[in-house]
Amino acid sequence: LVLLGDSVYIDVPAKPDSSGHAHPSHSDYNDDDFAVHLRDLYAAQLAIPEFSLLLKQLKGQVYAVWDDHDFLWNNAGGKEARRVVHKGQAIFSANLFRCWRKALTQGGAGFPASTKDASVSKGYVPPLRSIRVDNFAPGYVSQLLNGGRVVLHLPDGRSWRQGSDLIGTQQRQQMAAVLAQYPDALHILASGSTLQGHGRESWSGHATDFQWLQDQASQYNLLVISGDIHKNTLPDPMPCGGKFLHEATASGAAVNFNP
Repeated sequence: LVLLGDSVYIDVPAKPDSSGHAHPSHSDYNDDDFAVHLRDLYAAQLAIPEFSLLLKQLKGQVYAVWDDHDFLWNNAGGKEARRVVHKGQAIFSANLFRCWRKALTQGGAGFPASTKDASVSKGYVPPLRSIRVDNFAPGYVSQLLNGGRVVLHLPDGRSWRQGSDLIGTQQRQQMAAVLAQYPDALHILASGSTLQGHGRESWSGHATDFQWLQDQASQYNLLVISGDIHKNTLPDPMPCGGKFLHEATASGAAVNFNP
């Protein structure tokens, strides 16, 4: 199971803070209230009986990337995370996402019981002005499946999303190294964003990374599994230098399944 982001919605609906005021968006929370709010959302998802049972049955074979709504807020990226006023929220968000990933691999167990847990506040040392996003962002990881015949790529598609970059230089280099190490494998890239059709919220809205991805597809067997758009689609494969860049969008939230 690969969760493609927006596993929780930080900014929908607004939640009252400690003073009882219902904020219209996440950005109005102070850092502590933001951390409590996000921890509670993840904990509520883990407590859903059907979801909890699914995690136990999958025995650790659950992976996740994040997207805008479980990163900071709708359409947020690296520019927003680097603003001093939001940096504390970005630190808490990254820490809780790591806790979320760990709980997914443990059948839902081990998620922090409160924001006083050191894993939630790690790196949160005011004043925050000198702290760099790169030091706390989850970044890129990969996972070998089926004895290396399949490689799952799990990039951070939010922390470095700015200008023409979607995953940024360092993650491109890291992924390229893994691609080259397993040239004959099926490479699956988990992405919160679709390849095309949604402006800055798609790969095509970030020219450098979109072209880089097509270049990789011209050399390797590459499938992008994407989310975000609240529907399930199978776009036509994109020709790339004699090969194809494939995409499958599995974004079932709000989809009415009628057997």
